[in-house]
Amino acid sequence: MNSEIKTHLKITNKSDMKQAFKIKCTRNDLFKIRPATGILDYNQTSNITLTYKPNGEVPENDKHHFGVYHIPAPEGCTCEGAWSEHYGPPQGEFRLKINLTKINRSGFRFNLKKRNSFTKTRDVMREPVRLAVSSLLSPHTFARTMSCVIALYLTKIK
Repeated sequence: MNSEIKTHLKITNKSDMKQAFKIKCTRNDLFKIRPATGILDYNQTSNITLTYKPNGEVPENDKHHFGVYHIPAPEGCTCEGAWSEHYGPPQGEFRLKINLTKINRSGFRFNLKKRNSFTKTRDVMREPVRLAVSSLLSPHTFARTMSCVIALYLTKIK
């Protein structure tokens, strides 16, 4: 397995104010996130590319994850400025477990699954908010603030 494997994550701001987002992973040498940060207006969507960069090792399943974090972004503020001025935990947090499944001698499937223990989030008013993955949850559980969608296709990069 020498070629990179990528999948796509789509995040949408469902709140009534701008949101700054940040996406992190547990191993930057194995996984690349583009773009990793940004600001979304109300009902704006961003497509994120998640890439697995093989380095000769296959990571253990359920050991690594992507974390999606978001906070309110003041008008006219950059993403970096919003995060540097923010104090305390993010308004919302959602984690996706990474699983690589071998499908044949030369190929792997890149699977992302929600971690149940990290689906609850809260906003500044301490009102419960939910960050949802639409391919795993029914439509009525979509977030009021943010939602994530995992695209169901994979692409190998040569």
